[in-house]
Amino acid sequence: MTHSIKPMLLEEASLPFDNDGYIFEPKLDGWRAIAYLTKDKTALYSRNGRNIIFPKLAHFHKYTHKPCILDGEVISDDGFWSVRNGIGVKYIPFDILEIDGEDIKDKPLIERKKILDSNLYPLTSIFYIESDGKKLFDIAVSQNFEGIIAKRKNGKYYAGKRTAEWIKIKNSGYVRNN
Repeated sequence: MTHSIKPMLLEEASLPFDNDGYIFEPKLDGWRAIAYLTKDKTALYSRNGRNIIFPKLAHFHKYTHKPCILDGEVISDDGFWSVRNGIGVKYIPFDILEIDGEDIKDKPLIERKKILDSNLYPLTSIFYIESDGKKLFDIAVSQNFEGIIAKRKNGKYYAGKRTAEWIKIKNSGYVRNN
Protein backbone atom coordinates (compact mmCIF):
# COMPACT_ATOMS: atom_id res chain seq x y z
CA MET A 1 0.00 0.00 0.00
CA THR A 2 1.57 3.29 -1.05
CA HIS A 3 1.13 6.35 1.14
CA SER A 4 0.90 8.97 -1.56
CA ILE A 5 -2.81 9.72 -1.97
CA LYS A 6 -3.63 13.40 -1.46
CA PRO A 7 -7.14 14.22 -0.22
CA MET A 8 -9.67 15.55 -2.71
CA LEU A 9 -10.16 19.30 -2.26
CA LEU A 10 -13.41 21.22 -2.07
CA GLU A 11 -14.92 24.15 -3.91
CA GLU A 12 -16.80 26.68 -1.80
CA ALA A 13 -20.34 28.02 -2.08
CA SER A 14 -21.87 30.78 -0.03
CA LEU A 15 -25.45 29.47 0.19
CA PRO A 16 -26.87 26.02 0.93
CA PHE A 17 -28.91 24.35 -1.78
CA ASP A 18 -31.17 21.38 -2.45
CA ASN A 19 -30.34 19.05 -5.33
CA ASP A 20 -31.30 15.43 -6.06
CA GLY A 21 -27.87 14.80 -7.57
CA TYR A 22 -26.07 15.44 -4.26
CA ILE A 23 -25.73 14.03 -0.77
CA PHE A 24 -25.06 16.38 2.15
CA GLU A 25 -22.87 15.76 5.21
CA PRO A 26 -21.95 17.86 8.23
CA LYS A 27 -18.55 19.56 7.93
CA LEU A 28 -16.44 18.36 10.84
CA ASP A 29 -13.90 20.53 12.64
CA GLY A 30 -10.75 18.45 12.92
CA TRP A 31 -7.76 17.19 10.95
CA ARG A 32 -8.31 15.70 7.53
CA ALA A 33 -6.48 12.39 7.27
CA ILE A 34 -6.03 9.58 4.79
CA ALA A 35 -6.03 6.25 6.68
CA TYR A 36 -4.05 3.31 5.32
CA LEU A 37 -5.40 0.23 7.06
CA THR A 38 -3.75 -3.17 6.63
CA LYS A 39 -4.56 -6.39 8.43
CA ASP A 40 -2.29 -5.39 11.32
CA LYS A 41 -1.52 -1.67 11.07
CA THR A 42 -3.10 1.78 11.01
CA ALA A 43 -1.22 4.65 9.38
CA LEU A 44 -2.68 8.15 9.16
CA TYR A 45 -1.39 10.89 6.87
CA SER A 46 -2.28 14.57 6.89
CA ARG A 47 -3.28 16.66 3.89
CA ASN A 48 0.36 17.47 3.20
CA GLY A 49 1.47 13.84 3.45
CA ARG A 50 2.93 13.92 6.96
CA ASN A 51 2.50 10.83 9.12
CA ILE A 52 0.31 11.76 12.08
CA ILE A 53 0.22 9.60 15.17
CA PHE A 54 -2.62 9.36 17.66
CA PRO A 55 -2.12 6.46 20.10
CA LYS A 56 -5.91 6.17 20.56
CA LEU A 57 -6.27 5.45 16.82
CA ALA A 58 -3.39 2.96 16.50
CA HIS A 59 -5.78 -0.01 16.31
CA PHE A 60 -8.39 1.47 13.98
CA HIS A 61 -7.55 -1.22 11.38
CA LYS A 62 -9.26 -3.79 13.65
CA TYR A 63 -12.64 -2.21 12.81
CA THR A 64 -12.50 -3.09 9.11
CA HIS A 65 -13.23 -6.37 7.37
CA LYS A 66 -10.62 -5.87 4.62
CA PRO A 67 -7.49 -3.75 4.17
CA CYS A 68 -8.45 -0.36 2.78
CA ILE A 69 -7.61 3.29 2.30
CA LEU A 70 -10.08 5.78 3.78
CA ASP A 71 -10.53 9.53 3.67
CA GLY A 72 -11.87 11.05 6.86
CA GLU A 73 -11.46 13.46 9.71
CA VAL A 74 -9.76 13.10 13.10
CA ILE A 75 -12.06 14.86 15.56
CA SER A 76 -12.49 15.34 19.29
CA ASP A 77 -15.68 16.02 21.23
CA ASP A 78 -13.66 18.70 23.05
CA GLY A 79 -13.00 20.70 19.89
CA PHE A 80 -10.27 21.29 17.35
CA TRP A 81 -7.50 22.19 19.80
CA SER A 82 -8.05 18.94 21.67
CA VAL A 83 -7.36 17.12 18.38
CA ARG A 84 -3.99 18.86 18.17
CA ASN A 85 -3.21 17.52 21.64
CA GLY A 86 -4.58 14.02 20.92
CA ILE A 87 -7.28 14.33 23.58
CA GLY A 88 -10.36 12.14 23.08
CA VAL A 89 -9.78 11.69 19.35
CA LYS A 90 -11.85 9.60 16.92
CA TYR A 91 -11.44 8.92 13.23
CA ILE A 92 -14.61 9.50 11.24
CA PRO A 93 -14.34 8.07 7.71
CA PHE A 94 -16.44 9.61 4.95
CA ASP A 95 -15.04 7.91 1.84
CA ILE A 96 -13.20 4.75 0.80
CA LEU A 97 -10.60 4.94 -1.96
CA GLU A 98 -9.23 1.42 -2.08
CA ILE A 99 -10.37 -1.92 -0.70
CA ASP A 100 -8.40 -5.15 -0.61
CA GLY A 101 -5.92 -3.72 -3.11
CA GLU A 102 -8.59 -2.52 -5.58
CA ASP A 103 -8.60 1.19 -6.47
CA ILE A 104 -12.25 2.32 -6.38
CA LYS A 105 -11.84 6.10 -6.76
CA ASP A 106 -13.57 5.95 -10.18
CA LYS A 107 -16.72 4.34 -8.77
CA PRO A 108 -19.66 6.70 -8.06
CA LEU A 109 -19.62 8.20 -4.56
CA ILE A 110 -22.92 6.59 -3.57
CA GLU A 111 -21.45 3.17 -4.41
CA ARG A 112 -18.26 3.95 -2.45
CA LYS A 113 -20.43 4.92 0.54
CA LYS A 114 -22.09 1.48 0.48
CA ILE A 115 -18.70 -0.24 0.23
CA LEU A 116 -17.41 1.89 3.12
CA ASP A 117 -20.35 1.02 5.36
CA SER A 118 -20.12 -2.70 4.56
CA ASN A 119 -16.37 -2.75 5.32
CA LEU A 120 -16.67 -1.26 8.81
CA TYR A 121 -17.60 -3.23 11.89
CA PRO A 122 -20.04 -1.55 14.29
CA LEU A 123 -18.13 1.65 13.67
CA THR A 124 -20.13 4.37 12.01
CA SER A 125 -19.00 6.47 9.10
CA ILE A 126 -20.33 10.00 8.81
CA PHE A 127 -24.06 10.23 8.22
CA TYR A 128 -25.49 11.96 5.19
CA ILE A 129 -28.84 12.93 3.75
CA GLU A 130 -29.84 13.01 0.12
CA SER A 131 -31.12 16.06 -1.76
CA ASP A 132 -32.00 18.33 1.20
CA GLY A 133 -28.96 20.53 1.79
CA LYS A 134 -30.89 23.50 3.17
CA LYS A 135 -32.39 21.40 5.96
CA LEU A 136 -29.02 19.96 6.98
CA PHE A 137 -27.47 23.42 6.87
CA ASP A 138 -30.16 24.75 9.24
CA ILE A 139 -29.38 21.87 11.61
CA ALA A 140 -25.63 22.58 11.31
CA VAL A 141 -26.18 26.23 12.22
CA SER A 142 -28.44 25.34 15.17
CA GLN A 143 -25.81 22.86 16.49
CA ASN A 144 -22.85 25.21 15.85
CA PHE A 145 -21.26 22.94 13.24
CA GLU A 146 -18.67 24.40 10.90
CA GLY A 147 -21.07 23.94 7.96
CA ILE A 148 -21.96 21.21 5.47
CA ILE A 149 -20.39 19.48 2.49
CA ALA A 150 -22.36 18.81 -0.70
CA LYS A 151 -21.08 15.84 -2.70
CA ARG A 152 -22.20 14.76 -6.15
CA LYS A 153 -23.78 11.28 -5.79
CA ASN A 154 -22.26 9.98 -8.99
CA GLY A 155 -18.96 11.81 -8.53
CA LYS A 156 -15.56 10.18 -8.71
CA TYR A 157 -12.75 10.85 -6.22
CA TYR A 158 -10.12 13.18 -7.68
CA ALA A 159 -7.13 12.82 -5.37
CA GLY A 160 -5.35 16.12 -4.73
CA LYS A 161 -7.62 18.11 -7.04
CA ARG A 162 -10.17 20.83 -6.31
CA THR A 163 -13.43 20.15 -8.12
CA ALA A 164 -17.12 20.98 -7.86
CA GLU A 165 -17.76 17.29 -7.04
CA TRP A 166 -17.46 18.34 -3.37
CA ILE A 167 -18.63 21.76 -2.21
CA LYS A 168 -18.31 23.22 1.29
CA ILE A 169 -20.88 25.65 2.61
CA LYS A 170 -19.62 27.34 5.76
CA ASN A 171 -21.69 28.47 8.73
CA SER A 172 -20.71 32.15 8.91
CA GLY A 173 -21.68 32.26 12.60
CA TYR A 174 -19.55 29.25 13.52
CA VAL A 175 -17.53 29.57 16.72
CA ARG A 176 -14.63 27.09 17.04
CA ASN A 177 -14.35 25.27 20.40
CA ASN A 178 -10.99 25.54 22.12
